[in-house]
Amino acid sequence: MRNSLPTYFNRHLLELLEHNQGHDRFNRVDHPRSISLFVLGSFAWPYIPIKYYFGNSVLRLFSQVGHSITHLMTNEIAFLTCHQKETVVAPILKKQGFLVRLESSFDTDSLGTFTGETPRALTQIQAALKKAQLATEITSCRYGLGSEGSFGPHPQVYLLPWNLEVLALWDRLEEHAIYAILGTSETNFASEKVSSLNDAMAFAAKSDFPSHALILGTPTDSFFAKGIRQEAEFQDRVKAALKKNPSVWLETDMRAHMNPSRMRSIQHTTEKLSALLLSYCPQCHLPGYGLTELIKGAPCEICAAPTRLPRAEKWSCLKCDFTEMHPLHAVGPAKNCDVCNP
Repeated sequence: MRNSLPTYFNRHLLELLEHNQGHDRFNRVDHPRSISLFVLGSFAWPYIPIKYYFGNSVLRLFSQVGHSITHLMTNEIAFLTCHQKETVVAPILKKQGFLVRLESSFDTDSLGTFTGETPRALTQIQAALKKAQLATEITSCRYGLGSEGSFGPHPQVYLLPWNLEVLALWDRLEEHAIYAILGTSETNFASEKVSSLNDAMAFAAKSDFPSHALILGTPTDSFFAKGIRQEAEFQDRVKAALKKNPSVWLETDMRAHMNPSRMRSIQHTTEKLSALLLSYCPQCHLPGYGLTELIKGAPCEICAAPTRLPRAEKWSCLKCDFTEMHPLHAVGPAKNCDVCNP
């Protein structure tokens, strides 16, 4: 049986689709004629585990249908990235017949950095779309790909970290955007203020250092450094920083080429994008047809009150407005009912 993503995420992600109104070439986000959301992942929901995904049978169906018409699509995708994300993206999309063309001439950090040297003026989804659109402008390819990640607390279990990844594919000819979105708690995202070398080494150990790089200080500190991956260098830098300040800030470096955990999340997000590219709208036949809304509140099997389980999925094509409803749960178990099991 398949459970689905809580409506919270659909509402939250749709709010991110507000488009920037600036007129500067590198800040403008062209308004797409259609937007497709494909949201997958797994996380802990209070009282019940929830996983949301396309079942293998559906993916096989997409593959059978999609492979028959993939040859109709231009097979080159320009990917705007400076952090080696193409190493996990290209092999997956190659299986669909797409050649990923790396475009690194544009400094993507100019659109925002995790450490705040350059604030991100766009929302996460806008930033991913902007990169994809810039990729088509720079290369003249029909298709462009952009990636953007964000990190923060888990949406339900606040003490856990959360990684939200977005891949945006832009079809310049159709002015059509497809988004693959993945939320996961499988991240080492963390930060801490330390006042001794022992505390710093303890933080490094729980952050999967040295396979995952660390950041020392903030951009305003004279000792600020990113991408630290050697233990000797880390110790030397911490010692030097503690001579200047009684305590120093440490955080995990979440850039993809410095963080294998994040790179795996990007890989999984690409797998979702790959499935979306094989999911065609039954009416207009453009790819990207998928889940856009969860209809919440499957009735309780005992008292008929709405439970925490969704009762249906709404699949839509925002290009032509074609919509289908996919039932999930006719009734929900009493253990998921706040009335019967408060």
